[in-house]
Amino acid sequence: MAHSKKMQSTDLSRLQAHVEALETRLERLEGHLSAGRTFAGDFPREVNDSGTTPYHISSSPPAKYETQYESRVVEHGFAWISAIVYLFGIIFLMAYVRNLGYHVSAGIIGYVGTASLFVLSFYLRKSFPHLLSAGQITGLILMYYVTLRLHFFSADPLISQKSFALVLLMLVTGAQLYFALRKNNEFLAAISLLFTLATALFYDTTHATLAIVAIVSVISLMLFSKYGWWRLLLFVLFTVYLSHALWYLNNPFLGHPLKAVENHQHNIAYLFIYASIFAITLSVPHKKPVSNGVLVSIAVWNAICFTLLMLLVVLGFYGENYTWIFMIISVLCLGYSVLLKSGAERKFAPAFYACFGFMALSVSVYGFSGIPEVYFFLALQSLLVVSMALWFRSRIIVIVNTGLFITILMAYLFTADSIHHISFTFAFIALATARIMNWKKERLTLRTDMLRNIYLAAAFFTILYALYHAVPAQYITLSWTAFAVVYFIMSILLSNIKYRWMAILTILVSSFRLFLVDFARLETGYRVIAFLFFAVIALAVSIYYTKRIKKQI
Repeated sequence: MAHSKKMQSTDLSRLQAHVEALETRLERLEGHLSAGRTFAGDFPREVNDSGTTPYHISSSPPAKYETQYESRVVEHGFAWISAIVYLFGIIFLMAYVRNLGYHVSAGIIGYVGTASLFVLSFYLRKSFPHLLSAGQITGLILMYYVTLRLHFFSADPLISQKSFALVLLMLVTGAQLYFALRKNNEFLAAISLLFTLATALFYDTTHATLAIVAIVSVISLMLFSKYGWWRLLLFVLFTVYLSHALWYLNNPFLGHPLKAVENHQHNIAYLFIYASIFAITLSVPHKKPVSNGVLVSIAVWNAICFTLLMLLVVLGFYGENYTWIFMIISVLCLGYSVLLKSGAERKFAPAFYACFGFMALSVSVYGFSGIPEVYFFLALQSLLVVSMALWFRSRIIVIVNTGLFITILMAYLFTADSIHHISFTFAFIALATARIMNWKKERLTLRTDMLRNIYLAAAFFTILYALYHAVPAQYITLSWTAFAVVYFIMSILLSNIKYRWMAILTILVSSFRLFLVDFARLETGYRVIAFLFFAVIALAVSIYYTKRIKKQI
């Protein structure tokens, strides 16, 4: 009993403490209300005339927040404005001194101005941290400009040797990159690599220019692997291919006429180097995690830019011997797709490079055979692609191959005369592909029969087309009806209703031709044969279905 009374006393004391705490909080709230305001979140809100707190929160921030926002805009905006004005001021001062004939003094003024900017931003970094970024970026730009004007874009350059000026510019951009890495700043690294590409174009010598562009590609890959700077890599990817395009167009920014360069100078080798470097991003180890979407974007944009530049180069210099070029592309892409498939658990990248390789192979096959024989080899290639899709377990390859197969088939039907072995090849490849897709449906992760139905429809129409052109006119209906029998046999052997529907549709098409064409045009003997054969087949089909229905009942 004494223990029970003690517990009740403890509970009453706790309840009393909670009540006192609640009274204290209510007194504080009344004090705020008596002062004419209440609090909603972090912002004070005035009460209504009736003494109640409004339920809505005003969209206008308090005056002190407006002041802070204004202060930040002015603080950072004017810092950048002052840095830019300082940059142009030094540039104009250098031009003025140079025009007076003091070239050495102009260079000294530029470097002193650059050093002053770095020193000022360094000493003010604690008190005015917003000046640091503006000062660093402006200083890097000014340093590069001053060094550039020692030789380039000067009627009377201070440094006459072009190669020595190139070395100085590369030292400057190297120092800028080192500075960016020390700061772990991706944007500063992008500026240094952009200046390196600009230096390559300013030097305007083919192999030196394109070699420097390739080196920039390698640097971006290394930074991507170590720091995970994928934005820098994408930026360099676009600027690298743009730099090559500018070289190909005769470097018009240096005042040259806009046209293609006169000699290829083996520049296609550099295109392969760029594409290979950016493709390696899918297989190099990354110290920082990179999303799969980023890797897909890099692969897609690399393929697009490489294709566009390759088409320009091929059309300009390799119009007659492009076959081996695309064969090399095909071998490299297919080999790399196999490497990606065996080395990592990725789905899109191996399939993407496999599809790109097969498209390059199609171009190469066209170069070897020409029209119309190319359609025969492309049809066979379609079956090869499906076989590789089985090994890759890739639905993407199947979808792409389906689109290409239908496109090639339509091109053949509408642009080329009927050639018997090509027409039947398309038909039987379509049937074989549909059968493989049904046989290995689980391996290809196909959830619907839509793609298979596309191949069956293509086979249906192509067989009618092939027989129409392959057999004499008086036997067309007979041949169509005979192939309907083949469809029925396939449906029985494979226990597949789709082939029965193809047989039924073929018989219907044959009946329309029998009454609309053969009845009026065929001679009496051929007409009798056609009608009797069709009647026998139709009767056999009817008897088959009657027995089938009775068995089901």
